[in-house]
Amino acid sequence: MSYNLEEALVRREAILKGHFELASGKHSSIYFQLARLLSYPEEANSAGNAIAELFRSENVESVIGPAIGGIVLSFVVAQALNLPSYFAEHRGKNFILRRGFKFHKGERVLVVEDVLTTGGSAMDVVELVKKNDAVPVGIGALVNRGNFHSDQIVSHALFEITAPMYEPGRCPLCLDKKPLEKPGSSPRKKK
Repeated sequence: MSYNLEEALVRREAILKGHFELASGKHSSIYFQLARLLSYPEEANSAGNAIAELFRSENVESVIGPAIGGIVLSFVVAQALNLPSYFAEHRGKNFILRRGFKFHKGERVLVVEDVLTTGGSAMDVVELVKKNDAVPVGIGALVNRGNFHSDQIVSHALFEITAPMYEPGRCPLCLDKKPLEKPGSSPRKKK
């Protein structure tokens, strides 16, 4: 039986409705709080297995995700593939490898992310992989909420949705004076 992420998101109350500022700086009436899903080991493992299956034929050698949202996902995808799991950390405007994490030259690395909105964090991690002489083979995500796609790298998400997003100055929720929540991880640094 295949894993239905949309059903799991509803079951774990991980789709929030309100007025939110996303890590990208954009505003939305929908927020995906994936920590509510990934805090359940059976959900995390099922999601990790589903993403692993999408990339099993790519000869992946390791998995990496951006901190914080990609840490658990990187681990469960890597576990499903029996591979090392890494995470990239923010330092200033960039992601870096720390804690002794390193790739060998030409290593085939899968980048994972909990939610793709603009794809900025995932693409920053793709660039980090390249800077470390490894080969990014794809981006696997739980949710693609912003129609993210790249001509540079293949990407797959378990759940695709076009969720409303607004620039802060053009947000109808702001104009209606709805309280703004910032539930996510740290905002993306402007380059």
